Amino acid sequence: KDALNGDRVLAFLTDHAPKLVISYGCHKLSAATRNSCDAVFWNTHGGLSPEYRGVITHFWPSYFLEPQMTGMTLHETTDFLDGGGIVFQTAGSMIRGDGLHHLAARTVREYTERLAGKLAALDMSALPSGKIQTNSGRLFMSTDWRPEHLLLIYRHHEDRIVDQVLDGEITGRVPRLISEI
Repeated sequence: KDALNGDRVLAFLTDHAPKLVISYGCHKLSAATRNSCDAVFWNTHGGLSPEYRGVITHFWPSYFLEPQMTGMTLHETTDFLDGGGIVFQTAGSMIRGDGLHHLAARTVREYTERLAGKLAALDMSALPSGKIQTNSGRLFMSTDWRPEHLLLIYRHHEDRIVDQVLDGEITGRVPRLISEI
């Protein structure tokens, strides 16, 4: 983490002159790092921005009884946490029998598969801008989560929240996904 914005990364970016840099789970890239080359910087975020920003974002949708909002967002990298213009989003498929962990894992897999196809078709000389986020949603911090939150998922709902949505026992929002690519 301490070397992320250091000389070695800056030298790598300068030497390779990428057109596009995609980060995922690496902490915050500084403005100096982003300005060290002519690349466009996008970040993969494990949640649907702006509704679920910050950390542990595959947990919170199920906790708030809306597992259909479990998703991934590719957004422009800025100084604001998960706040850049949205380039691409996916929501995880709701599959009967899925618990919290399976839904989260499937969400990441489906996102990476779809993103790979989108990236292969991109014209690197004309990368699109993201769609500006018009509201702030909720920013979850690591201090928001406690192990006791799992009691709702595992004890009360027996890790069957996806099935409860599919059966119409729980209703909620439908994700409005964005794709600029």
